[in-house]
Amino acid sequence: MFSLESRLRNIDIYFIFQFLKRAASSRPESMNKYEGNKNYGASFEVFMRYVDPFFYPHRLTYKTVYSLLTACIEVNKDENMVHYPKDLPTLLIHSKWDRTCDIKGPKDICSKIGKSCKLVDLNSTCHYLLVAQISFNAARHIMAWLSEHG
Repeated sequence: MFSLESRLRNIDIYFIFQFLKRAASSRPESMNKYEGNKNYGASFEVFMRYVDPFFYPHRLTYKTVYSLLTACIEVNKDENMVHYPKDLPTLLIHSKWDRTCDIKGPKDICSKIGKSCKLVDLNSTCHYLLVAQISFNAARHIMAWLSEHG
């Protein structure tokens, strides 16, 4: 899950959300000009985003950014998590150094679900864990989990 808390103070989050809310309603299709330039040599994820034809190569629009952030907040609220079955085997796979989503989100979800949840934290920076070039990292964990619960 995306976690702003690990990057910003609460007051910063409030102002960012207010800005995004106004920008999303007044200019929903405008590109987010504040999205930083990507360092192409920093990670494979950046290469995938700008080279793979299945990934959107441009900056996100204000409405998309606002929708993603509000969805992440809504999903992780305690009143929504109470409806999650406590005995449902759950596998979460995440990169330890993901630059898009902090690993704190899946850790929080696993602690809320309990012992039926397993979190695999891969030694990676990549956000797109199931792209063909990286999927072998996650595949062995998925296969082991399926054989255990299947």
